[in-house]
Amino acid sequence: KNLYSLFEVDRSPVIVTVLSNRTEASTTECTGDGLFDATARHQSTFSVCPRDSFRNMRDDFSAEFLGSSQIISSSLILMDDLGYDGVGAEVITPLLEFNPNTFCFDASYTPFIAGKYQLN
Repeated sequence: KNLYSLFEVDRSPVIVTVLSNRTEASTTECTGDGLFDATARHQSTFSVCPRDSFRNMRDDFSAEFLGSSQIISSSLILMDDLGYDGVGAEVITPLLEFNPNTFCFDASYTPFIAGKYQLN
């Protein structure tokens, strides 16, 4: 089939807006030192950047819409307190704040018990 025409389309050229698809967890990007290292009683940080299934950034809406429409959550669970009998006693929920400059969510948390944590 031919995908062209010898005649100009009425009101052309036109602006076409292409939106990203819905957020896909498997392609969402997480970065920052707080994903791998932390010190007890000191704040650690990382970023969560929502992406669609084609790895496009979710920056196609206004910052207010994206920040309020995405359900992003995270938790850290103490798995090994290195011998201090507190395994599972510490569950941390990082504070996630939408950053309209990067279209990502900035996460921060402060662990109070030293040990190894599982980040979900």
